[in-house]
Amino acid sequence: NFLNNLLSCQAIAGGNNRARWCNKKFSFLIDRARVTTNIRLRTKFYEEAQTIFKEEIPWVTLAHSTVFKAARKNVRGYRVSPFGVIEFHKVTVK
Repeated sequence: NFLNNLLSCQAIAGGNNRARWCNKKFSFLIDRARVTTNIRLRTKFYEEAQTIFKEEIPWVTLAHSTVFKAARKNVRGYRVSPFGVIEFHKVTVK
């Protein structure tokens, strides 16, 4: 989960938390959300953590990239990944 990688207190030491922001309650909620198998609890923990982020605003997103991929009409099964991964194992050509 990117919240842990970019915003947790633990991510400061590794350099991924570039804002060097540390909120113990935020990190606790993210850690709890990562280990619970209860979807309702997980959602609750992530929502609470995001509320803390919105209130404290450790960084502001100024821009994001827009990715375009072209495919012919006879190409089926290709999906654009939000992580930039290109997978062809489900692609077929008709």
